[in-house]
Amino acid sequence: MRFTEEQQAVIDARHQNILVSAAAGSGKTAVLTERILGLISGEDAVDIDRLLVVTFTRAAAAQMKEKISARISRALQENPQDEHLQRQQTLIHHAQITTIDSFCQSVIRSHFGEIDLDPSYRVVEEGEITLLEQQVLSELLEKEYALSNRKESDPSTSDFLFCADYFSEGASDEALEKNILDLYHKSVSTPFPDLWLKERMDDYEVPEENFDALFFVKEVERKTMEQLQDAVHT
Repeated sequence: MRFTEEQQAVIDARHQNILVSAAAGSGKTAVLTERILGLISGEDAVDIDRLLVVTFTRAAAAQMKEKISARISRALQENPQDEHLQRQQTLIHHAQITTIDSFCQSVIRSHFGEIDLDPSYRVVEEGEITLLEQQVLSELLEKEYALSNRKESDPSTSDFLFCADYFSEGASDEALEKNILDLYHKSVSTPFPDLWLKERMDDYEVPEENFDALFFVKEVERKTMEQLQDAVHT
């Protein structure tokens, strides 16, 4: 495969941090494979099991390992006496070419004693997570409703009742639960969930004179105008 000047620059870059951004199908995997081959051969070569190559899916990790192995085999055909490449062909089976979560698990299993973790731990299944989330949410809502129904008036419960009334549909809390879980899932997908939630709360702390400039206010106005125009034309 012939590489462009930009691709070759990525392949040859050494002793620096680089970020490569390119569209799907532009040859990123081929460039990365060639870059890895360059790191494990030639001057200052390292063993491939000293590299960490992470992807987002197991399928992508398996494909990457297969392509790197094939590239090493082709290099050996050109230099069959290269003992270092022969060693890499053996080490490829132990190389850390894996998903991010699998790599993290391998680190934990190797150092469980240092973090006081039971070595027999396991990662919960997706279905178990869903059940746990639903159980915790149900208990939380039950607790908040119980607090709001206390005989003694407590102003702190009014926010919850307003929220429940606003998001619930009739006597069902299904819509409220969905909104809470959606918000939770979004927050935990960010590096700092608590900070993200605090920032979203701050989004609503806007001086009255700036209210019309808010994005969601403009969006509501736009959709309202579209509906009015549709109603007029029909």
